[in-house]
Amino acid sequence: MFRERGFHGASIDDIGAAAGISGPALYYHFRDKQALLAAAFAHLGDQMFDRMDQIVRTRLEPEETLHRLIECHVEVVHTHRDSFPVLFAEDTQLRPDNLDWVKRRRQSFVEYWVRPLLRIRPALSPSVARVLATGGIWLVHSMAYTETGADDDELKSVLAAAAYVAMVETDVGENPRLIRPVREEMP
Repeated sequence: MFRERGFHGASIDDIGAAAGISGPALYYHFRDKQALLAAAFAHLGDQMFDRMDQIVRTRLEPEETLHRLIECHVEVVHTHRDSFPVLFAEDTQLRPDNLDWVKRRRQSFVEYWVRPLLRIRPALSPSVARVLATGGIWLVHSMAYTETGADDDELKSVLAAAAYVAMVETDVGENPRLIRPVREEMP
């Protein structure tokens, strides 16, 4: 409902009807639309963090850990691709305390990717590793924003590979403004 009409365009009655209940019945579970949106962030975030914790606890080599984190994220974004644009476009509708919490969760999410990346590429500074990890994450998020014509398996495979290459094989050198691919040969 939020994706179709935006946060302000979706009424409590509309949301309740889409959920198969009356709008006022939503107030038994959420005090208002902001609380509903915050719950959506929490639900999706909890799913991601649970999966990432399982991956990290397996104590794999850093390359395999990063691959699995990427694949996990690809699956979650693919499964919830209708929700992602809403969660990122409408986060400004959250109360300040909820928005601060969401921002901290997003940063924690990035750190899951930064840890194996720094083990793979120990010469990176943590700040550059965060930039690369964030870029890889947003490559995966792009599937929620565009229609490519690729079938689902192809889309997931290409985006997972692109995210890994963007983080692991991008040479930022001495000057991060001069980003060059590590490989010089043409594919």
